[in-house]
Amino acid sequence: MFKIAYGAGHNNATSNGIPKSLDPNGTNEWILNDRVARYFAQAAKAYPEVELLRVDDPAGLEPTVLKTRVDKANAWGADFFLSIHHNAGINGGTGGGLVAFSYAEGGKAAQYRDAIYDACMAYGGIRGDRWKGTLTENFYVLRTTNMPAVLMEYGFMDSQTDVPIILQDAYAMAMARATMEAIARVAGLESGGEELPLLTLPALKLGATGDTVKALQYLLLGYGYSLEPYGADGDFGQLTQTVLKAFQKVKNLPVDGVTTSDTWKALLGV
Repeated sequence: MFKIAYGAGHNNATSNGIPKSLDPNGTNEWILNDRVARYFAQAAKAYPEVELLRVDDPAGLEPTVLKTRVDKANAWGADFFLSIHHNAGINGGTGGGLVAFSYAEGGKAAQYRDAIYDACMAYGGIRGDRWKGTLTENFYVLRTTNMPAVLMEYGFMDSQTDVPIILQDAYAMAMARATMEAIARVAGLESGGEELPLLTLPALKLGATGDTVKALQYLLLGYGYSLEPYGADGDFGQLTQTVLKAFQKVKNLPVDGVTTSDTWKALLGV
């Protein structure tokens, strides 16, 4: 058996969350982390050789004691450790994206890290501009585990660009399944043949409204297009359609003003 210890970073009482200016519910980080963790456990079922140990409290009530989590993984003899997080630090700006950490370069952990990052990006992950996508860091869970360990930040909770995307259930599912696929590939595990789908985002067009339209608009703004005087207002009007068509033309896509799968992939940098 290949033993994976995993956990959602923080807990439901202490974690910070998405600013209410970006999410009226103020969804906290642990809820986002827990959702990815649960989908990760589902994805692992496709691999008969995988055994899982969740090292945090699935109810999010127990205090976050990193030593306890690491000790559980070490005592169990895990073959791999995954710590699931979402980032912050943009303070309401744009940009952010996925960041994957290992303790050092050149070892097995870095191999897992790079594979997870690449797989997540291929399945619709958010390409960031704040940091390099793969980094090393002296985090406790990376330094003190006896097995290769990776800490994943699946997007920035205070980014205008990232928030409308990381709030979507489909995004959490895609990231969890891509993460498991990458681990399996590095570990040489065989799946039950289940094909992992790409992240499915809606085909937005003229007249659409809502947070996903805001995500589209922030992405277009990030490419240097102007949406003045409206900005990212969540309303897919004539201006947004015109700008999207301009983007599609530059990317040699069908110029139809609709966010097809290929258009979303171009916007997300996949």
